[in-house]
Amino acid sequence: MEHYPQEGFSANVRIRLEVEGRTIPLAETGSIPRKAGMGYAVPCEPQEIPVGTAATLIVHIDDRELRWGVVLEHGAVPFDERFRYRIKEYPSQPSLFQVSQ
Repeated sequence: MEHYPQEGFSANVRIRLEVEGRTIPLAETGSIPRKAGMGYAVPCEPQEIPVGTAATLIVHIDDRELRWGVVLEHGAVPFDERFRYRIKEYPSQPSLFQVSQ
């Protein structure tokens, strides 16, 4: 079954970071442009995360989930608006728009 974009359709999007046994919300529908991008993210609440910490970046779009293994090479501190990450492991599914056969 193929899926095509629909006019007026809005996906349900959630982005979070799992790190050191915690789940940190990063974005929800409507807030993505200022909350996450390639190599950086803005937590909804200030965070303190040690330098070099490994984490999992999780993106939910509707009922699909993608996970990236990342490293916060510079960590995160509560007074910084955003933190940077480096991708170490990409999702096994390359695209949310991949059509299943």
